Amino acid sequence: MEKKEDNGNKSYNYKEIFKESLFIGDSITDSLSAYEVLDERNVIAKLGLTAVGAQKEVINIGEGNFSKVYILFGMNDILMGISDEKFTQNYIDLIHIIQKKLPNADIYVQSILPVSPKVQNKKPALNNLKIEEFNSALIRMCKDEGINYINLRPILKGKENLFEPDGIHLKYAFYKEWLNYIINNNSQQ
Repeated sequence: MEKKEDNGNKSYNYKEIFKESLFIGDSITDSLSAYEVLDERNVIAKLGLTAVGAQKEVINIGEGNFSKVYILFGMNDILMGISDEKFTQNYIDLIHIIQKKLPNADIYVQSILPVSPKVQNKKPALNNLKIEEFNSALIRMCKDEGINYINLRPILKGKENLFEPDGIHLKYAFYKEWLNYIINNNSQQ
């Protein structure tokens, strides 16, 4: 299939394209359903959720018959002060639960998104250096576990305007760019 032009402004029928996909994450992922970009059945996410907290949230996912699972955690884990080793172990435990529930699903771990530089003043523990350290640990984990890794960072490169005023959360326009990026660069072809 021919690659589509990577145009963040293009709009697809995301609910149809991702109808057999499940997105798991924190408040950033939760906005996929809050903004009604995807149906609620395709999103397991909530404010403050971590990789370890998600293990309790995925109990019934086998009932959804999902063929693709996209996971995005890290910011809340970093704010908890855990090491990147503990973070990746929590992530692996979550992935193993998902693999048991959905043995035929392709799993995609997504990079932790950068934050706006102004966040460092309000939450010094959450900075882009720490995020890069955790992303490097995720890359190693994915390689070791044979899991797909998607680097989402290019979506926000030079696009400070996509951040909400808190410098962490993202505006509505980001969500279409995020899904377009997945469609055009990764796993939906």
